[in-house]
Amino acid sequence: MAAPASASWQPQEEGLKEICGLLEHQISHSSSADKSQIWQQLQHYSQIPDFNNYLVFILTRTKGKSVEIRQAAGLLLKNNLRNAYKSMTMAYQQFIKSELLPCIGAADRHIRSTVGTIISVIVQIGGISEWPELLQALVTCLDSNDLNHMEGAMDALSKVCITSNDL
Repeated sequence: MAAPASASWQPQEEGLKEICGLLEHQISHSSSADKSQIWQQLQHYSQIPDFNNYLVFILTRTKGKSVEIRQAAGLLLKNNLRNAYKSMTMAYQQFIKSELLPCIGAADRHIRSTVGTIISVIVQIGGISEWPELLQALVTCLDSNDLNHMEGAMDALSKVCITSNDL
């Protein structure tokens, strides 16, 4: 799965299909034994350096996947970032941040909410000063005439204010 980190990072199709399949089985009505095995596989993948890039890609770019799968990828990403964000390469951190910003105003409220939650975790861990593009993106969304952008920005801002000691 690992590839050089850069702004042009792209997932390998096979890895993307495999992770989406695991997430789909995780949220399906599988037995608890199956879910435990799937969880172990996902935990194993979390040791791969660019796994979180796959998760943010699924959340933000796989419009053909169900909202549930995309949201599951986002929630797993949020949990992984709590434990691994500081040890990630700067390039992977930047990739994740750059993928999240355009989705602040996503059409689906569940995706917007998940993006806002992940943004708050990143700010909580890295501080607002480490992400100067975020404030500009939030202001742009708040100035928008698009209700999704305004709601997404308010949701993200609210979560950042609640979880951050940096403000």
